[in-house]
Amino acid sequence: MARQRHPAVAREGWPLITLAVIATAAAWFFESQLTLLAGALAFALVFKFRDPERIIPSEPLGVVSPVDGIVELVETVPDPALNRTAVRIRIRVSFFGAYSGRAPVEGKVLDLAGPRGMRLQTDEGDDVILYINTAPGFACPKSIVGYGSRVGQGQRCGWLRLARVAEVYLPADAHISVAPGRRVLAGADLLGVLTHPSA
Repeated sequence: MARQRHPAVAREGWPLITLAVIATAAAWFFESQLTLLAGALAFALVFKFRDPERIIPSEPLGVVSPVDGIVELVETVPDPALNRTAVRIRIRVSFFGAYSGRAPVEGKVLDLAGPRGMRLQTDEGDDVILYINTAPGFACPKSIVGYGSRVGQGQRCGWLRLARVAEVYLPADAHISVAPGRRVLAGADLLGVLTHPSA
C-alpha cells in the first residue's frame, strides 16, 4: 500500500501554532515581557503536535503499537467487542509522544465505535480491536479513516489529542512481544505477531 507523505507537524495544530507565533512576534515588536512566554508556548505547541515519520517493521503479520508510550499490562481477558478470549495490551500514552495514532495492523476498518474505538480485520481474517481512552469534549481523539477503509500497518489513523490510554485486543493465540514496563513507539515497535499455520 502506498504511503502518503505527511507534514512533520500535524495539520490540526497549525491554527494554534500560527496564533502563538503571531503573539510572539507582536510581543517582540512591542518589547513586551511576554515575549519569552509566548515563544515558549509556540515551541511547546510545535512539540505537542509533532508527527514524525516512523520505520514500519517488515513483519507481515506483526501488530505495531498504535501510540507512543509505556506498556502497563498484558493479560488474557474476555473481548468487550467480540465473543472471544483475547490478549489485552494496555499502553499509557506519552504526553510528549507523537500526535497521531497508528493502525496496529494492515486490514479493513469493520467498525468505528465512536471516536475512540476501531475494529480492524486482516486479510487472514484476524480481528484486532483498538480503544483509545480519554476525557470527553475537545480532548476526545478523532479518527481520520472511515468505515470500510483499508489501512496499512502503521498507517496514521487518527489524532490522539489528549488521549491517556490505548488498549489493543489481539487473538488469544498471538505471539506477544512486549511486557509491562516496555517503552514503545507508534508504528515502529511490535506488540506481537498474529499466528497462522500456513504463514
